[in-house]
Amino acid sequence: MATVKGDCPANLLETIRAQYNALRDDLNNLITKYNAAVTLINELKSSMSAHTHTENTAASYTQNATTAAAPTISSANATTASLTAEVVSRT
Repeated sequence: MATVKGDCPANLLETIRAQYNALRDDLNNLITKYNAAVTLINELKSSMSAHTHTENTAASYTQNATTAAAPTISSANATTASLTAEVVSRT
């Protein structure tokens, strides 16, 4: 291995640059996954807080309440999510 002044490898800058790029890619991947989790949590909070049944208040009725179907949750897409202040954006 070639060395330069002070026992530093000649390719030290390239090695640091490659490690920086790998770290940046890992960070971007974590941000994407974090944003997907925020999206999913916000959808869950919204879906689960919705009123899911209707009371029958008529004078005469045979059924007390009609229960609606369970809420559906769409798959999260963190690349286009802009939901709350918790979402991280990289500039």
